[in-house]
Amino acid sequence: MKKKVVILISTFSLLLCGCSLFNKKSSSGSNNGSDSRPQSGTVNIEIYATNDIHGQVKQSDSCPSIGQLATFLKQRKSEPNTLLFDQGDAWQGSIYSNLNRGALITDIMNYVHYDARSIGNHDFDWGLDVIKENTAKTYNGYATPVLAGNIYNYNFDTKTVGFNQQSDIGVKSTVINVGNLRIGVLGGIGQDQITSINSLYVRDIAFKDHIPFIREEASHLKYDEKCDIIIASMHTGQESLIGNELNNYVDLFLCGHTHRQETYKEGNTYYVQCRGYAQSFSHITLTYNYKTNAI
Repeated sequence: MKKKVVILISTFSLLLCGCSLFNKKSSSGSNNGSDSRPQSGTVNIEIYATNDIHGQVKQSDSCPSIGQLATFLKQRKSEPNTLLFDQGDAWQGSIYSNLNRGALITDIMNYVHYDARSIGNHDFDWGLDVIKENTAKTYNGYATPVLAGNIYNYNFDTKTVGFNQQSDIGVKSTVINVGNLRIGVLGGIGQDQITSINSLYVRDIAFKDHIPFIREEASHLKYDEKCDIIIASMHTGQESLIGNELNNYVDLFLCGHTHRQETYKEGNTYYVQCRGYAQSFSHITLTYNYKTNAI
């Protein structure tokens, strides 16, 4: 039995800009063996996503203020079974964010309780120390998990990539329990984006190929962590993902970097991106069927 995935990309004024309705059978459903897990019925998971906010703090004709955006998203987060993600490049762009090097945006994301955010290439514009400082920030004890799964140490002298993932920048993945469901979320950055960053700021790190990383971490989440749904939060456009046979690994890709409003389906996998500068947000409804262990 197949259920529906509803994808909406909306402007902040809540006028519908784009809508796609697909049918899908999940490739990652895995009965986690919980005695309290329902044997029938369905549950909706509401997912909201932003990407490439670029320090949009002050209201303009086409963009909300950061206060308006935060108020709206916090209201949504207060609703049951609702998750919120960001796909990177949130800090750099306006003087109101540049002056505090993304600290304001980070505080707001922690205040709203984003469930995870990915690292973007422009997040490196002030160097690794600023990334680490913002990653360590909390609001009332909460810090949004940062996803940087394919960022590794690099030996500049020998020109070799090391074996240590840079966990002080971000982690490979996080697992979120929503009722009786386990949702695995992995995240990273497009490998080629390192060339767009000042080499002084990335002297000691490297971006590994994001495709093998996605496959490996998605398999870990599915089989080792027993996740029912796999989401990838990636700071890269869908063109760097499509055609790599990822439909058996990931249910939903949340994309960024290209600032293009996009929804796309390849096999059993969905790709979504909204416009940058907080001009729009993505809203995805996943309906999970407990009887079939499928979306």
